[in-house]
Amino acid sequence: MTMDQPTTTIRPHRGDELTLTVDTLAYGGAGVARLEGYVVFVQGGIPGDTVRVEVGKSKRAYAEARVLEVVTPSPERIEPVAQHPGAPWQVIPYAKQLEIKAEQVDDSLAGSTATRSSRSSRPSRNGATATSSSTRSARMRAAA
Repeated sequence: MTMDQPTTTIRPHRGDELTLTVDTLAYGGAGVARLEGYVVFVQGGIPGDTVRVEVGKSKRAYAEARVLEVVTPSPERIEPVAQHPGAPWQVIPYAKQLEIKAEQVDDSLAGSTATRSSRSSRPSRNGATATSSSTRSARMRAAA
């Protein structure tokens, strides 16, 4: 009987510069990249971007980093209307934003009922997505 070698994960340190490819978006808009399995949340990165980042925080299970340079932009990346750190979604086309947000809502609803035995009792958004007639405006309100 042989034992497998334990896998070691590279854990970056604060101030390290890395080049990563963003896979997906986390809730809140940070990109999610992996460094040999180690999760790095990337502020300013979107899925498909290859970015050079600086690590700001490093924990046992994840790190947080900010983009220093977009080395290779995602094919879906668009120019921002304004450089504003509070609007991470503005570089993603509106239709893609809706798709990503709908997936996140579906994931949340599925996760909230993980202890239920019946899938039929799982909450659903029934495909409903609120959209705006203006894709570049700051806010949108739901109709009452």
